[in-house]
Amino acid sequence: MKKIIFGLIVLMSASLYAQTADTYLELLRSDIKNKKKTVVAVAMNLNELQDEKFWPIYSEFEAEWNKLADVKVGIIKEYAANIETLTDEVADDLIQKSYDLEEDKLDVEKKYYEKVKDQLGAKQAGKFIQVVSRLNMLINIQIAAELPLIPVDADSTGSM
Repeated sequence: MKKIIFGLIVLMSASLYAQTADTYLELLRSDIKNKKKTVVAVAMNLNELQDEKFWPIYSEFEAEWNKLADVKVGIIKEYAANIETLTDEVADDLIQKSYDLEEDKLDVEKKYYEKVKDQLGAKQAGKFIQVVSRLNMLINIQIAAELPLIPVDADSTGSM
């Protein structure tokens, strides 16, 4: 599993500065999408009966999660498009959208924790959430490493 996770990190290491934000995000998403199911399968280590119950739930989860990923990509694209001329109003809007997205992601995780728990028990459901959370942390670390912080002028008053 460590080799798979390391491979996932290597695949995600392309530089944002060498590509456009759109291209980078699409490559990141396709690399992750191609490897994520393998990582989940290895980490979950399910038997045949558990597989039959788990993978349909996982497919539903991924469909919902991908919609949230689209929202995240939209926020990142909006940030990238405005970074040079970012106003307090736009910055605040992007942060509020990010907060809303995090709440939506937590709701989806809770929903699918319950679904997996109903089929496989709390330990397997907890393991599923741990795996998903760790994969998302890897993705978020890579994105954060490539996105610049909000530029703030030295004479900024902090008022909108």
